[in-house]
Amino acid sequence: LHSGIGMETAKVLAANGARHVILGCRDGGKAKEAIQKIQKFCADEGVSSTPKLSFIPLDLADQDSIRSFVREFEKMDLPLDVLVNNAG
Repeated sequence: LHSGIGMETAKVLAANGARHVILGCRDGGKAKEAIQKIQKFCADEGVSSTPKLSFIPLDLADQDSIRSFVREFEKMDLPLDVLVNNAG
């Protein structure tokens, strides 16, 4: 998610009114970097209320990882308004 379509999508969602953006990524370190980039982007764009940004580990090539992601997401008790799957 550190670059490309996934990163751009997360930035645009964050800058345009999303209340909570959850990043599903294989690499926690890259997810943390992505969150920092999104926060900076929102600040640079003058976004008055940056959404909550979270990371849940996810490898779309691994069924166990997908199930684990779903369990963690369900624990958050949030609605799922938009789902963007991007595995390049």
